[in-house]
Amino acid sequence: MLKRATYCLSALLITACSQFIGRQAPAPIYYSPAKQESSPVVKLSSVERSKQVKLVQIHKPIQRVHKEPEQIFAIQQLLADAELNYQQGKIEIAAMTLERALRIAPRHAILFYKLAALRMHQGQFLLAENLAKKSELLAVGDYSLKKQNWLLIAAAREQLGQAEKADKARQNAQRYSAQ
Repeated sequence: MLKRATYCLSALLITACSQFIGRQAPAPIYYSPAKQESSPVVKLSSVERSKQVKLVQIHKPIQRVHKEPEQIFAIQQLLADAELNYQQGKIEIAAMTLERALRIAPRHAILFYKLAALRMHQGQFLLAENLAKKSELLAVGDYSLKKQNWLLIAAAREQLGQAEKADKARQNAQRYSAQ
């Protein structure tokens, strides 16, 4: 009888403790200016920067796929913060904000696209291309976003001196124009 009581008590304790797992707050984000990206970084003048792909506002509702209302609100707020930081010229802070939103919604295609556009603006063309490819894969059924991703990929490849690959990317973008 004592064994059963001990077993039941321990099972109850484990069940009660398991409900707290996964409910902790997200880890804080710290900015480290010494941290370097592996993609090539090209310094651009302000005139050249203005010609680059800008952070595009895409006014689409965040899909409620397995997300709690608090998470959706958090993502929307982080998107608004990133947009504000971008408009104020705080590009790196905007990128960190988008990365934080991606930790909450790691399969959200628009977040990857916006981060790719920011990295393109910073001159990190290889990273921008890779982020746009990921966004294109995640943008199932969103043909306008797929087209924008391929155009961004083409621009990044052009900046990297890959004219033939840029043309192929533009051809892929044309596929989505008809749809």
